[in-house]
Amino acid sequence: RPLFSACSASIRSSRPLRASTYFEASVSTTSFSLSFTSLSSAGPLSRRETLLRRRIVRAGLPEPEVAFVVRDARLAGFEPTVDLAYPAHRIAIEYEGDHHRAPLQFRRDIRRYERLQDVGWVVIRVSAIDVPDGELEGSEETIERIAARLRLRGWRG
Repeated sequence: RPLFSACSASIRSSRPLRASTYFEASVSTTSFSLSFTSLSSAGPLSRRETLLRRRIVRAGLPEPEVAFVVRDARLAGFEPTVDLAYPAHRIAIEYEGDHHRAPLQFRRDIRRYERLQDVGWVVIRVSAIDVPDGELEGSEETIERIAARLRLRGWRG
């Protein structure tokens, strides 16, 4: 029970999760099951980015790369980092938290997205409404948007 409580609290935390695994637990009157699933990442994810990434994988889509740095000579040294990415398909997924509404950040984001599009990337923008709280529910429309863009870019899943 203490392990379950600690893990549960970690998932509900408003601070970014930096763990490279997530857990699934089930409890019945006769048994307890705990399994760890690897979702190793190159960088930290916010709680909602983590939820989105887990839902993407659970839906059977390829696992996106985390904190992917886009390097393209046409960007002349500008190397934007995107939250989640499918580099082979040139698809970026950006979670837009409230801090993206600040005027300066808003302008930076527009510039970054335009430059990514200039070199052939598609940027899928999501917000809290697209990634509701809860372990399994929500995000179906967002997952379908991601799947559709992947298919348009050659994914055969």
